[in-house]
Amino acid sequence: MHLYFPFFRVKMNGEWISKLVTMRRAQQSNVFLVQTTDIRRFNESMKNIAFPHKKIEQVLIYRPYINTLSEIDLDDKAQIVETDMDIPIEGPYMGITKALKSKTTLLLIEGVLVQAHADIIRDWLISWSHEATITTKQSTVLVFTSSFNFFAEPLRRRSVEIEPPISLPMEREDLMVKNREELLKGLKVKGVQTALSDDEYFKRILPSLVLASSGLTLHETATATQLSFLEHKDYKVEVFSQMRTRILASMGLTLEEPRSTFFGIKCVDRFRECWRIRLP
Repeated sequence: MHLYFPFFRVKMNGEWISKLVTMRRAQQSNVFLVQTTDIRRFNESMKNIAFPHKKIEQVLIYRPYINTLSEIDLDDKAQIVETDMDIPIEGPYMGITKALKSKTTLLLIEGVLVQAHADIIRDWLISWSHEATITTKQSTVLVFTSSFNFFAEPLRRRSVEIEPPISLPMEREDLMVKNREELLKGLKVKGVQTALSDDEYFKRILPSLVLASSGLTLHETATATQLSFLEHKDYKVEVFSQMRTRILASMGLTLEEPRSTFFGIKCVDRFRECWRIRLP
């Protein structure tokens, strides 16, 4: 049994989820390819996907990289409880297909991070994508992958591609606020005071933190928030910037910070003079 305590809930219920539900109701396909590596987007889908005229009866999770199948307890609203299931002797495909056809099922395939993972489920997705009984049951398959390109173009045409945002400013702000609230509860019990205990101070630095975390996923933002507190007992902009730099470096990229202001650029004075002359 796996027990998850989702630290973050999306206030907006996720525009990407709304799009997914709309496309599912249009019956374009039973299979959705979701391009993201953020585990928080994965957790978000487990609790927030709901179809207006068809109640989800079971949620299954398949992880091709370790060949495990599990089920989510839908009765537990406070937390996500995942229970391991036995893989049928005939293999996961037959067991999962039977579940998709017998009940309105949400199947989440998590962790398709390399080509080998995609190859395991490729033929399964082809068979499920337009299967009539699965369509009637409105069972839905969500494949969480780091790249659409792991899948061939014909399969992609038989599926719906969804790309959630890496993270939105409102989401990162909400995450930091919730993180601080949890930290302050623990500090209060211990009788400890830090700079973050000051509401006015936190309100003042929050916009800079949200800006500095641009480009980070929600999981990376949460990690940077925790790391900053552990190292400084405070939320420091440089911790978020350093994490962004490390992630870019792992991709072979570098982050160049601006070295001059707008007014330090050549010809700006002439530009300003031209506009002064033209304005009445």
